[in-house]
Amino acid sequence: LEYSSQHRLIEEHKEAKDKLKRALAIAERNLKNFDQSETAPNFSKETKSPETKSREAKSQETTSPETNSQEAKPQETKPRESKQPEEKRLEDKKKAQKTFASALIALAQTEYSLGNLAEAEPLLKQAIAMKENELNEKDPEYKELLNTYARLLYKQNRTKEADEQYKKIKELS
Repeated sequence: LEYSSQHRLIEEHKEAKDKLKRALAIAERNLKNFDQSETAPNFSKETKSPETKSREAKSQETTSPETNSQEAKPQETKPRESKQPEEKRLEDKKKAQKTFASALIALAQTEYSLGNLAEAEPLLKQAIAMKENELNEKDPEYKELLNTYARLLYKQNRTKEADEQYKKIKELS
């Protein structure tokens, strides 16, 4: 009975981690799409799903080569004639950034909690960098990230780097 409970718990953790990875991928895609819709040229091939690309490749087999060469060219994005004022768009972008940061932090902390230190480290570094860019170093979540990162470094016997992180935390207090 004890083994089955532990096995079920491990499976639940794996499922949660997979869900967090999917949430992070979606949040990242939304943030990139938001940025691309404002300023970047529209390279239609880059934003299509693999299924769409596959369908298009099959349909292109029956089209002329002239048509195919035209589709590969980027189409410049026209300035958005938005119904939303600039403030609303900035607010939406901030929400997208916060959603991405939250998913990133949750995944980093989950990987750390599961003992997957190699997977957790780059996620923690990215989350810390995002928090530093917000210039809100008094944010308790920022200190918590630094603390988690320091503990990770200690677990990897990187005590000098860990001590630097703890010193940084003390300076913020």
